[in-house]
Parts: sequence; C-alpha cells; structure tokens
Amino acid sequence: MKKISVLSLCLLSMWLFITCHRSEVEPPRFLDGSPRIKSIAFSGISSDNVSIDQSTRTIWVIMPAKLPDYVDINMELTDNAEWVNKQSGIKGSGLFGCDNCSRIDLVDKAAMTSQATYGYQIKRKASAPLQIGALTAPLPYNIHNANGMDLAIPMLNLYGNRLPKEARFTHEKTGETLQVKRDSALSWIYPDSHRIYFSSYTNQLAIYLYDANLLPGSYHIDLILDDNSILNVPQPVVVTQGTADFKYESEPYLTYRKKDFGYRVAVNDVLMVDGYNLFEGSVTIDWLDNQNNVIKPSGIRFDRYGRQVQIPVPAGLLPGQYSMRVWQNDIKLPYTYCLRVNVTADTKIRPIIGTIGDDSAPCLLRDPVPINRGVRVNFSSSLKQQVLNGIYQTAVLKLTAIASKEVYYAPVAPYDERRGWDPAESVTIPTSVPPGFYTVSLQVIDDKTSVLSESEPYGRIIDVK
Repeated sequence: MKKISVLSLCLLSMWLFITCHRSEVEPPRFLDGSPRIKSIAFSGISSDNVSIDQSTRTIWVIMPAKLPDYVDINMELTDNAEWVNKQSGIKGSGLFGCDNCSRIDLVDKAAMTSQATYGYQIKRKASAPLQIGALTAPLPYNIHNANGMDLAIPMLNLYGNRLPKEARFTHEKTGETLQVKRDSALSWIYPDSHRIYFSSYTNQLAIYLYDANLLPGSYHIDLILDDNSILNVPQPVVVTQGTADFKYESEPYLTYRKKDFGYRVAVNDVLMVDGYNLFEGSVTIDWLDNQNNVIKPSGIRFDRYGRQVQIPVPAGLLPGQYSMRVWQNDIKLPYTYCLRVNVTADTKIRPIIGTIGDDSAPCLLRDPVPINRGVRVNFSSSLKQQVLNGIYQTAVLKLTAIASKEVYYAPVAPYDERRGWDPAESVTIPTSVPPGFYTVSLQVIDDKTSVLSESEPYGRIIDVK
C-alpha cells in the first residue's frame, strides 16, 4: 500500500511538471505570428466598455449615450503589425454610424510585399434604450432643398440600438400623415441606401425627405420602434416652401434636350409641368410671345404637394413659340426659369426647333438672333429624341425672307451618335443666302427631297449677317 502511494505521488509530480512546463513555454493563443491588436482605446469611451475577441478579431464596444464629434483611436499592436491608413480624429458618426462597415485593417510589416490584410471588425452594444435628445426649438425643413435632403433629429443611445422602423409625420393643421419606413430603399439605383439612417452629424438620426409629399406647415413626429413602442419627438418640424423647380425626364440626354426645345402642347389642350414647390397661392405663371405681349393663362390647377401645374391653352392662342415665365411670391425667378413652350395647331407629331445660336432659356423672344453665314452654329431640336428611337433624320432649315418672301435652305447636321465625340446638332447658313431678316422652320425630308414633316416657325427672327 505504501509503495502504491509513493508511485501515485511520483506520477502526479511528473504530470504537474509536464503541464506547468508546457504552459510556460507555450505563447498566448492570439500571438500566432499574425499581426494583432493587443489593446485598443477610443477617446470618450471608458476602457471598461471596450474588449477584444481575438478568436474572431472582433472589437466589442459598449456605447455611451452620446459620442464625441471626433474620436481618437489608440492601440497597442504586436511588433509585426502596422495599421493600414492610420487615422486620428475620426468622425464619431463615421466610425460607429453603420452596422458592419467599421473595421481596422492591419498588415504584416515583415511581409510588406504581401497584399494580405488582417481586419478587426468593430461591433457596437447599446448601454440603454434609444431616446430622443435635447430639443429646445422646432426643427426646420425646406422642401426639396438640395443642401438639406434629410431631416436630422438629435438622439441618445443611437449607436448600438436598431434604428426606428418607421417615422410618422402628422400635419398639425390638416391631420394628414406621412409614413417613412426604415427598410424602404432610396431608389433602385442604391438598394442599400434607406430612408432612415445614421446622419453624418454625430448623435443624430436622419430621415430622407427630399422627394416626400410634404405640405408647408408644422408636423408632429413619432418614431416607431421594432417592439411598436413610440418615441414622441417633443418639438415639431416646421416645413417651409423651397424655390419652385421643374422636373425633366430622368435620362441625362433627354433632360438636356427638354431644356433646349422646351414643352410642346396643342391649342385647346392642357400643358402639364412637373416640378417641386409649385404651390397655389405662391407661384404664378405667364407666357410671353415674340412681340412681348403677356398671356396670363386662366384655370391653372396646382397639385396639392406642389409637384405639378396644369395650364389650359386658350383656344384662340396662335401656334408658335412662347417664353414661359415663373414668379414665386411676386418675385420673378432667374432666367433659367424662362422656358420655351411650343404651341402647335394640333396634336400631330412634328419636329420642334429648340434653339438656333440662341440661349436655351430666353425670357424675351422679340429681338432677332444674329447668325453669321458659313459658320457652324449651335442648333437644337426634338429630332434627337426621334434619332434615339433608331431613326437618323435628314433635315434642312427653311429660311423665308421677311422682305422678299424668297425661300432658302440650310443643311442641318442632326444629332448622330455615330459621329463619336461630336454628335451634337448644328446648322450652317450658306454664303449664298443674302443678309437680312428671316423666319425659320425645320423640315424633315426623304431621299427624294420630299418634305415628310415641317415644324412651326421658330419663335425668333433670324438676322443673317
């Protein structure tokens, strides 16, 4: 029995020696030779609230109620580690205002030719439920302001909590509501961008309202969380009208052309103009002909949200080109709001001249446009849209002398994408055309020079030099 006890003690001693010896020579598990973060600290955040999971290379941060605007990062790295694109004073919203985009990448200094990076993901944990921050005055929002597309609301415990699933706006005068969903994408072009998100301003929630149907006035705001609890924003948002604006086709090439040749509408029809901030009571519209006579359309209908104006064309209005002027609160908007309106005698599709060596947004059509002979002149028309449908047109400019009624023709180079770097339309008045004043129309012809269609006369007289 005594021998067995002695043997047992010997075996136990040998086991303890082996295990103790192994723990002394075996390095800590995370020091496997790859670059590592040994410790990390964020300014404005207690070190007790920061930990590193080396097995998954995850940095866990228990977030404070409010972040500083800018955060410094201090790290202790292993000797072979170097921080890729080292930064100081990182914006708090940029560092913590996303779910999976915040990470710190290391490279091995001993293998600088290698492309391998060793990334640590920063993960957030909330220390308390989401709350509304301090608000002592109403929030301002200007409709369709390109410099302020979203509404920012101050919050507490914003980082680490889920964003509200919905923001509900209630107009305090009409009771009308607007609902903005967290998971609705801004557009099909940016499916990963949503309408409720972390603002670029630290500790603020952003709600995208640039294209929302809003009315001027005050709105109460409720934020609905995932558990259907509601956070009441203690101050309203005061929505004000922005500058009246027009909306063209979304395709860039059509946008440019629409601005050039303007709108087209038949006599006794209704011109529909899409845009923003076109509110009844603040926006007025008139038309100017080529004799500077002002036509004030009657019976104009305004969309409730300022998105469209419907303008009836008087039955007795002469076909031709007019300049449409826009006034907001009795102030005429800049010249870029003087848009062409091409009034046709009927709804038959015909070409339209936009500009001939002329401003694309003229507020006056009375003064003649000087054109030098033998020189290529900028020209725009609706032919470009027809070309885009696969038809390359042959076109000429018909010039009728005001004094003699003699007719002359000038070749038009239609828009043609086959010309590569120089596809734009242009026209050159031949030197054989006598100097003088002319009315001008655009003709589309076939190979036999038969006229297929002809535009209304251009809105301005051409002064050929």
